[in-house]
Amino acid sequence: MGQFASLAAGERAKRVAVSWEKAAGVVAALAVIYLIGGPLFMLLFSSVRSTRERLPFEATSFTLENFQRVFGSTASYQLFTNTLLFAAGTVALSLAVAVGFAYLIERTNIPFRTLVLTLVLAPMALPPFVSGIAWVLLANPVNGYLNVTLRTALGLSGEGPLNVYSIPGMILVSAVIFVPSLFIMISGTFARMDQTLEEAAWLSGAGTWRTLRRITLPLLRPGIYGAAIYYLIIAVELFEIPALLGMPADVYVLSTWIYYLVHKQGGLPDYGLAAGYAMLTVILASVMTIFYGRMIGRQDRFATVTGRGYRPRLIDLGRWRLVVFSGVAVYFLFAVLVPFVAVILKSILPPYADISLPSLAVANLNQYVKLLTNSYMQAAARNTAIIAVTTATGTMILATLVAWLSVRSGFRGRTLPDRLAFVSTGTPAIVVGLAIMFLYLSAPVPIYGTIWIIAIGMATRYIAYGSRVMSTAYLQLHRELEEASWTSGVSWLRTLAGIVAPLIWPSFARGWLWMFAHSIRDVGIPLMLVSVGNETIAVRLWLTWFFSADLPYASAIAVVLMLASAALTFLVARQTLVVRDTGR
Repeated sequence: MGQFASLAAGERAKRVAVSWEKAAGVVAALAVIYLIGGPLFMLLFSSVRSTRERLPFEATSFTLENFQRVFGSTASYQLFTNTLLFAAGTVALSLAVAVGFAYLIERTNIPFRTLVLTLVLAPMALPPFVSGIAWVLLANPVNGYLNVTLRTALGLSGEGPLNVYSIPGMILVSAVIFVPSLFIMISGTFARMDQTLEEAAWLSGAGTWRTLRRITLPLLRPGIYGAAIYYLIIAVELFEIPALLGMPADVYVLSTWIYYLVHKQGGLPDYGLAAGYAMLTVILASVMTIFYGRMIGRQDRFATVTGRGYRPRLIDLGRWRLVVFSGVAVYFLFAVLVPFVAVILKSILPPYADISLPSLAVANLNQYVKLLTNSYMQAAARNTAIIAVTTATGTMILATLVAWLSVRSGFRGRTLPDRLAFVSTGTPAIVVGLAIMFLYLSAPVPIYGTIWIIAIGMATRYIAYGSRVMSTAYLQLHRELEEASWTSGVSWLRTLAGIVAPLIWPSFARGWLWMFAHSIRDVGIPLMLVSVGNETIAVRLWLTWFFSADLPYASAIAVVLMLASAALTFLVARQTLVVRDTGR
């Protein structure tokens, strides 16, 4: 009798679990549709309304005028050209450097391998906006530290010789930012590749360079192409660097032009034209995202690692070992150390001082005292903390439900929320902010102008990343663990708390830290949704840099943001290592 009672209890627990799972699945699906579908619909709606100087719901008719203005303007083709040159140049340069680093670290006997890996990944600690500010201080043609030094050393006069306010300047700075992430994407491909074909080429008399060109790179091509397409999407959406280095010289790309149309100085916003460009950006990003997915799906055809005889062999660099290491050190010098020092010096030196011993003698911490006592910065810090905690916690909880729905449930259409969430991956932050602004200016939800609309924007932006992280965690957790618990009569809630949660917690924590770090440093969405009273630290930095022209104070804010970002990046990296070690 007791055995039958136990079985009956197990069946009841399983039925209750299924009921709760269905409810959780419905909640997750509705939440993602609300977060992603609502703003996208509003953006499409706005693009076909006559909204040149009006909000979408204030317009009285539908029209294709906005798209006619987009394609009928010669300025649009210059805009598309700038965007293509910037994105392609950034990806080409950063990919070449990242592939070189991956080859050196994974396939050669480069000295101090751990140190080299740290130097390559170090630029991840610099927020893009802060990196852009640093290079303005270093290479602006008038009084950039590097230009002043070069003019003095070479006996030159006037401006230059370097000019960071240009497309080449934008490409160089953005490429430095992209290198670490691209390295992470492709280094594993180098590490896992079987060397049988390479060894056969060497035995046939082929040299190292010929083997690399004819054997190694063709085998790695799908992975490299996939990384290139993904970061082409990221380059198209990048806002901070084009804003800092392009807008002062009237060089616009799609992201900065959309921002300009909504925030015109001395004129009314052109919401209709902004929506038209935004829809084109969404379509372009969606096409590239689909192409990226197909490229990733084909990579199994090029698998070169099997379960037999995997013996990585390192290529001897010989007398070039120290030369190559010196090259990596130079990369670190200009990618991290010089920009970091430039921002610090600007924050402690008098406003128009150059770098010299007399100037260093009068260095002070006045800007940091001002920073700590400024009521606006105190409010911005409080807003940033609340937004970051809310975004990271809420988005990861939703991402956990979305991932469960996609991986665990047997519901029809279970992958739709996950696919819809992935749409936000290729949508520029500026476009996400614009769509959310349109939605909540018209919706009867009184959150426009508050910090909560920024948190919603961040959640919309990051949900795809969270669902990827948690999907991986669920795939590593066998369903039998939960079913055995239910069969034993354990309730759904206790099963979740006692079995599932501890096993997926490391991945949840890693995703939470990543979102917290990016919520602090990101500029695009908070800038599009800014109002009096909801400014974040990144927005205060933007306003101080562009409108107050108080460069020492802006540099002090940048230093604080940089240190916070570096600390959080370290925590994310450390948690990632913990997750990997746990999964071994």
